[in-house]
Amino acid sequence: MSTFSWMSAPDISSDAAFRKWAQGVHDAFVGCGWVQTADTGQVTISTMTVPATADTAAGYEIFRMADTLQSSCPIFVKVEYGRGALSSTNIPRIWFTVGQSTNGSGTVAGVLLARTVQSTSVGATAGTTSEYASYASCAGNAGICIAAWPAMAAITAPFFFAIERSRDAEGAPTSDGLLIAFGCNSNPIVRVIGNGGSPGSVKCADAGYFSTALPYTVNGANASNTSTLSEDGVTAPILPIACTAPGVPPWASTALVAVHPGDAGSTSVIQAATINGAEHIYRAWTAFNSFAGLVAAGQRSASPALCLPAIIWEP
Repeated sequence: MSTFSWMSAPDISSDAAFRKWAQGVHDAFVGCGWVQTADTGQVTISTMTVPATADTAAGYEIFRMADTLQSSCPIFVKVEYGRGALSSTNIPRIWFTVGQSTNGSGTVAGVLLARTVQSTSVGATAGTTSEYASYASCAGNAGICIAAWPAMAAITAPFFFAIERSRDAEGAPTSDGLLIAFGCNSNPIVRVIGNGGSPGSVKCADAGYFSTALPYTVNGANASNTSTLSEDGVTAPILPIACTAPGVPPWASTALVAVHPGDAGSTSVIQAATINGAEHIYRAWTAFNSFAGLVAAGQRSASPALCLPAIIWEP
């Protein structure tokens, strides 16, 4: 298990601020066991400059998994750092591409998720120079979860990216499939794709929410978005996230779970749960409740209820 956290501002008002949050994303991949590839043309973050044009990347990096399944089921992630859609704003923008190989000069092949933007600049007028914590983690070097600036308001800049291999009943990574999740104000996606599948194929299922089952009541309390369901208000019910697509053996994520917002607290909290036969520790937060790309859909009475994602947090 690996965890990584850093402080930065969602800010592109200077090259130094731009480099600081980009360096945090870079360090998160490395800290979670990923390896940067030798593809030519990759950006050097220490000399990277803010693009002068809106909706433009300053450069890219490519990382690959380094687990035992990488040789038979390779996974590569291309990350591009840049500027938001409005040139008058101070909002960062980041793009992710997921695939199975590269051509050695920055082109991803065997695409599992086409270039997808993570940005909440829609409707925003400015970034902020105030620094906030960001978090990253992985479970058994079988993926990565990145939660950037989760304490911020949704309209400003936070984003969420997660990728994880499928799991067996004991929680060991398998080659059956992959979970890919993006969350932001304007472009949420949760994709489950089977080995040998491709976007749009029968082995690929897309949603805008993590899939979990929230009962109507827990400990006699109604599952409203503001209620506290745990008996003591500290240990919250942890809900597993189901990963399913046609033709793919279903699994429960180890790296990600869902937490009821009334039990998550006003800031990040640590909670324990038994998932895939073992107890794990998870970090949850509340800011994600404010926009759909970063929540799980449950059910209360006849209306949907929102739960918050929580990432594994075991140093």
